[in-house]
Amino acid sequence: MILERLNYPCNSLKGIGQRYLKIFSKLGIKNVSDLLEYFPRAFSDRTKTVSLAEAINSPVATVKVVVTDHRMIGKKYKPFLKVLVYDGKNYGGLVCFNRNYLSKVLTIGSYFYITGKFSINFSEIQC
Repeated sequence: MILERLNYPCNSLKGIGQRYLKIFSKLGIKNVSDLLEYFPRAFSDRTKTVSLAEAINSPVATVKVVVTDHRMIGKKYKPFLKVLVYDGKNYGGLVCFNRNYLSKVLTIGSYFYITGKFSINFSEIQC
């Protein structure tokens, strides 16, 4: 009955077409049971936030910040976007190489959660 459905091929599930069947076959997933037993190789908890100062000591951290300003850096070659942020205690900068469109997404005055590796460059906290 219900256990028999575990042996159904993956394409019997709604939304699974030829594209996903190729991906699943590379992973060794042949039926619904294999798909249910396939677990992610890594998990990151992004619910715990830290300050910008604490994020420097972590390999990867999540920080809640407010965007305070946008700046275009570099004039000689292709300029890139630098987004200035504030977490309530410290200021920092997000360097966005080849992502100048983020100035429209990361609007000034809006709050965002930023996850990444933070470091100190040019006497400033950067991600």
